[in-house]
Amino acid sequence: MDVLTRRIGEPRILCLYATLQYYPDEVCRPDSSLGLIYLHSALRQAGFQADLLDASIGRPGRDDLSDTFYRRTPLPEVAPDLFRIGMTPERILEEVEPFDVIAISSIFTQQTGRCIEIAQLVKSVYPEKILVAGGVNARSLKDYFLDRGFDAIFLSEGEKSLVAFAEFCAPGGLRWTRFPASASGATAGP
Repeated sequence: MDVLTRRIGEPRILCLYATLQYYPDEVCRPDSSLGLIYLHSALRQAGFQADLLDASIGRPGRDDLSDTFYRRTPLPEVAPDLFRIGMTPERILEEVEPFDVIAISSIFTQQTGRCIEIAQLVKSVYPEKILVAGGVNARSLKDYFLDRGFDAIFLSEGEKSLVAFAEFCAPGGLRWTRFPASASGATAGP
C-alpha cells in the first residue's frame, strides 16, 4: 500500500531537525531556523498531536549533549574530514516510533546528506511511516529527496500545507491531487 493512501485515525506528527555535518574548521551550531517551530505551532493550533525534536541535540533530560551535540561521528564515506553531530541512529528510531508522519526541514545544502540518512533509516525499520520534507533545499532537490525515501515535498510555506496534509491523513480526508504546492512520487489517493 502506498503510504499516501493510508488513513490514520488521529495522525501524530514529529517535526524533526536533522542531525548535522561539519568539517573540523567549522563552528558547530544547532540549526536554529524557525520553520519547524512555526509548523509545530500550526499543527498544535489545528488540534493535531505534534512534537518537535532537534536531532543535533536530542531531548532535554533524556540525552546528554556529550552524546549528541559534542559527539563527532566521522563520515569517511562522504569526505575524509567530515563528521556528523547529533543523536545516534538508535535514539532517532526510538523517537520516531510513536509518530505516523515525520516532517523534516532542509533549508541548507549541507543538511541534504543527514536528511537522506534519517529518511533511509526510518524507512528501513518503519516503512509505513510517512516522511515529508520542506525548505528551499528539499524543494530544489525534490526528485532526489523523493527517490531516497521521502513520500512528499512541500514546495512553499508549510504552515497551511502541513495542516491540510494532516487533515488528508485522517479518515475521509481529501485526495492527494488536491494539494497545491507539493510534490510526491505517488499517484493520487482514493
